[in-house]
Amino acid sequence: MIGLPAAAFAQGQAISITNAGFESDVLNCAGSNCFNPFVIPGWTLTGDGSTFKPSTGPGGQFPGGIPEGSNVAALGDAASAAVIIQDLGFAPLANTTYTLTVWVGQRTDAPLIAYAAELLVGMTSVASDNTLRPAAGTFALDTVTYKSGSSPGTGHLFIRLSGGGGVQADFDKVALSPSSVTYSINCTS
Repeated sequence: MIGLPAAAFAQGQAISITNAGFESDVLNCAGSNCFNPFVIPGWTLTGDGSTFKPSTGPGGQFPGGIPEGSNVAALGDAASAAVIIQDLGFAPLANTTYTLTVWVGQRTDAPLIAYAAELLVGMTSVASDNTLRPAAGTFALDTVTYKSGSSPGTGHLFIRLSGGGGVQADFDKVALSPSSVTYSINCTS
């Protein structure tokens, strides 16, 4: 008898991320100052960050809109940086490629000075990027890839986003998916 147990994640199946689009905090306000300071549900926040509902359309902070919903995570300000982190609740599987995608935005009224999008195993950064510079009032899609190899390390997989150190970095529509599946074959007589 040959048994093929199901893998932890199927090819291309998205991994669940709490509040991935930053819509859990419903903001019933409008205009350029619509935010909930120091609150980003589902994420551990350090520093000056908020759930932010930017103005969109002509004259707005993001004239062309935002990637998903009406809120973003706003990290940092002119005086300080901020970090959000989420424990995904599992250790990475061996020989699996994890692809993190996140939209990074620059407001029309605040330059994007610095940001980072990272994957961590435990508290060790295993993949990161900080190279995008979207045009004012737009978002750009960042992709971070982690190949776990045969010994992925110990600890849970985490997503960490950071911004600030000058002004604000905005993030939206976070997603993570594995691109390989590990099968085991059990043979019995």
